[in-house]
Amino acid sequence: MHRDSQRRGIQELLSSYHKEAVIKDIDAFKLISPSGDAFRYQHITPFAKIVDRGLFDTILLNQARKEGTGFFQESYVEEVIQDLKGIKITYRSRRSHNSIRVTMVVIATGPSRPL
Repeated sequence: MHRDSQRRGIQELLSSYHKEAVIKDIDAFKLISPSGDAFRYQHITPFAKIVDRGLFDTILLNQARKEGTGFFQESYVEEVIQDLKGIKITYRSRRSHNSIRVTMVVIATGPSRPL
């Protein structure tokens, strides 16, 4: 990933050119204790966003591809080795069995495939 991209956060990605993914800005929350006492916090500007998850995932995928990120769908990691050269991942897909070297790993299995 490019250094400039590392500095950009999700907030910037959504606010600058993908506002269509934002369903609602969040600028307040309310906590209620088991006894019924309530605490409400209101910030002067939004500090979180509710997003359309499908559209948001597509935006992230497209941005990551622009930055040169590789994706291996329907692949299964068999081994992860960290050494002085970085990280070596051995994986298997339907068509092949390979190893690659990387500097960063993102595991995006989702709730239906826990580690």
